[in-house]
Amino acid sequence: MATITKKKQRGRPAQSAAKKEEIRAKIVSVSKELFINEGFENISIRKIAQQAGCIPRTIYYYFENKRELLHYLWVDIFKTLSSECERAIKSLEAPLEIIHVIYTTYVNYWLAHRDQYRVIFMIEDLNATSNHDTAVLDMIKSSAKFIRIFEKAINDCIQNKVFKEKNTNRVVQVFFLSAHGLASGIITMREMKWENPDALIKSTLNALITGLE
Repeated sequence: MATITKKKQRGRPAQSAAKKEEIRAKIVSVSKELFINEGFENISIRKIAQQAGCIPRTIYYYFENKRELLHYLWVDIFKTLSSECERAIKSLEAPLEIIHVIYTTYVNYWLAHRDQYRVIFMIEDLNATSNHDTAVLDMIKSSAKFIRIFEKAINDCIQNKVFKEKNTNRVVQVFFLSAHGLASGIITMREMKWENPDALIKSTLNALITGLE
């Protein structure tokens, strides 16, 4: 009777889920640093691969192209920010208190993670179309639950006549533009001798809410 010899499978063994996640995390980390330091338009997939210690094909396994990699960074950062905001308001019910806490958490998050702020707001995808921008905004909003919670809190304040302004979207934008301006000024205008950030946040919030009441 002939002896049956089991053939060895060719190629590398399949990677574990943990190993794949480790590789993805390395690619994301390297990309973030390169995008911040050298600009999105100046970085190629080949350069990311060199810095990450892999070949370009490995990056294409995880991301379709450089733009998708950038968008992944944006969405991932907003997911983390959302988690912090959700934890901060976990035991709150009053709409005005929710507005206060989310606003404060939002600004403080960027002040504590300035590299992430630069990835979100200071890296420009010059070749992106309006359709790309809309798609990314939709992805961010769907993954960042705190935005919907914030919008609801503002709408509740309008319905309960706490705010005189009746346009919910306008009020939401006023708050976010204000919060973004605070974070942006403190992070990018380093030559200014700013007051204590907590005091600035509190005074700005009080001024906003007083103007809306």
